Amino acid sequence: MAAEERQEQARKDKATRLEEKQKRKLSKEMAELRNKKMAEEEASKSFVVRTSNFRPKPGKRLARANRFTIRQAFTYMFWIYPQGVRDEMSNIFVKGHNAGERGPGVFLYPNSLRLHIRSKVLGHANRGVDPTEELPVHKWTHVTITHTKFDLRVYFDNRKVAQSRNLTTPLGNQGDLWASVRGYPSSLVTLADFRYMPRIVSERDITDAVEAARYQAIKHNDLHIVTKNVRPKKGKVVSRGESLPNSAAFTYMVRVVSCHTFGSL
Repeated sequence: MAAEERQEQARKDKATRLEEKQKRKLSKEMAELRNKKMAEEEASKSFVVRTSNFRPKPGKRLARANRFTIRQAFTYMFWIYPQGVRDEMSNIFVKGHNAGERGPGVFLYPNSLRLHIRSKVLGHANRGVDPTEELPVHKWTHVTITHTKFDLRVYFDNRKVAQSRNLTTPLGNQGDLWASVRGYPSSLVTLADFRYMPRIVSERDITDAVEAARYQAIKHNDLHIVTKNVRPKKGKVVSRGESLPNSAAFTYMVRVVSCHTFGSL
């Protein structure tokens, strides 16, 4: 009788272990599904703010607040081409209702191409990090700014140039994205391929972005005008002269989608 009881108990134990194993497997699959769904949702909330080249000017709105998803992390990625400096603090862009609501705010120091980056956290509206390395003048540089509850990081191309761990979770706001915000002179720069993501990106993501064909075209000064569709119009400016580098040779490439003839030349 004792032997039969032991066998029965062994069968019950085996059945229990199998049931627990199945529960763990199901729990893992559900977690993976949730993570995948969250990743897809986050990816769908990322967006390209603007692909064509543009220069900041006070009161220039890049995107309205309703396009942004407030999360515990964010990433901004963009190409920047400095053309000069100002003798006072100048603004590249700010996310917020005003210059004091920095979620984040990116500036240039007076008489310098050194970035001044601030991101509001609980109890502090002016926390951030300033890379010691200046941006090169008359040259495209890819900049990535990431802020999580752990730190704020800055990358030039795919090199980490600054990191601050003296921060907490970024506080989002309901303000629009401005390039630049009123109250500061705009920085003398040209921006291109400006992107926002409500999440952190890996260094691999940054490297992949910098090495992509389109980015390489920008970095080597081969892409300067516009990437979106444009219709010619008398007096229409597609790029300011100061944003184009002087060169002993040049090439212009245009894709013509449709063409109508309105008379002979």
